[in-house]
Amino acid sequence: CIYQYYNSALEFLQFSLPMFLSKKYDDIRKEDFQWLFTKFSEIFLLKPQPGDLCKRKMKIKREYEIECEADIRFTCHPSPVGYSPPTCCVVMVTEIAKENTGSSRNGEIDIHALSDKVLTQMVADLLFESEFSIFYPGVIGMLCIGTKLIFLYCEIPGTKLLAIKKNGKLEETEKANIQFTRAFDYLVADDRNEILDYLFWLGYIQSSGYFNQ
Repeated sequence: CIYQYYNSALEFLQFSLPMFLSKKYDDIRKEDFQWLFTKFSEIFLLKPQPGDLCKRKMKIKREYEIECEADIRFTCHPSPVGYSPPTCCVVMVTEIAKENTGSSRNGEIDIHALSDKVLTQMVADLLFESEFSIFYPGVIGMLCIGTKLIFLYCEIPGTKLLAIKKNGKLEETEKANIQFTRAFDYLVADDRNEILDYLFWLGYIQSSGYFNQ
């Protein structure tokens, strides 16, 4: 693990980050931010997977089949105890955007000011991945806006998920709450230091496939 951490950190600092910073901002695409984040996440023993490897599908009202594709998915294969048959569980699902299209204060991302497109996609990711989450009924998500990370957590019990599939919506009294953090810029040392333990913990969960509730 130490060897993998050292190599991944060295690759990020000596190759990935300089290569990214050598580009003009106008030439940087969403895919570039996605690539940089995947390289950063590997430092913490996380193993990112492109979301298009697995499109989630859900039937609504037994008539409409809806697909959802996350940008990045972190999965694990837990012990078969409690899982029959053994299944692939989601540790965290991530949505990438190049920049905040809404307003910000002092350069900080305001999640309430993000575009409807980004927020809708993130909520869809959480909903579609919830029943596969290793933290079920909870599910962890992350919004990556440029180099700033916002962590999200939502609990969607099976009863609510069934209600969505049956009716296409939840009643006002049954709304699921999404909790979220402030934005952390992983290229800023002070911000990065605040999330190191959490990212290493997620890396442990993914590599071991174990979560002690």
